[in-house]
Amino acid sequence: GLPRGWRISGAHTYGSHGFRTLAQVIYNAMETSELTKEDVRRMRMSGAHSTMIGALPELMKTAKDLNFQIPMRFTSVPEEGPYYIVEYGPEAEQFLAPARSWLDAGIKINGEAHFNPIWPEIEFAVTRKDRKTGNVFNAREAVDRVEAMKMFTSWNAYWGFAEKYAGKLEAGKWADYIVIDRDYFKIPASEI
Repeated sequence: GLPRGWRISGAHTYGSHGFRTLAQVIYNAMETSELTKEDVRRMRMSGAHSTMIGALPELMKTAKDLNFQIPMRFTSVPEEGPYYIVEYGPEAEQFLAPARSWLDAGIKINGEAHFNPIWPEIEFAVTRKDRKTGNVFNAREAVDRVEAMKMFTSWNAYWGFAEKYAGKLEAGKWADYIVIDRDYFKIPASEI
């Protein structure tokens, strides 16, 4: 499929090994066909559910090399993170949605909500706090409100080749909008 220009999107790359495997498939396709790195970069590929990909230098280098965006469903951290910490030890926490590290490396993140409201996802990305238990996971990986909003709007539009007509509230672009009763940028982060 790749040598014919088919874009990989939605392959489950939940953890670091899944991402490495998908990247190897892409590099193998480039080695065995006329597919170039620029062809791959133009495809804007992404996996799915990559919430537990570690912020490892080798993975970040690969993502930048391939123009690969990292999709994260932030609420899976409080749902599944405690299991990983028990199973793999406290060092596993660094693998729980390391959004700040990926963004600091210049790699966009696609917010995933799985047919649910985006607000719990955005709140956790900003606070890193589980509403139910009060536990904070990997606080240094928190993002700001603007970055969190972009993950679910303009960066998703870019990934989907829709940035010319969606993703931002601008003249001439499609707009799905909601009316909220408070200012997203001023309310306490715990109330997002």
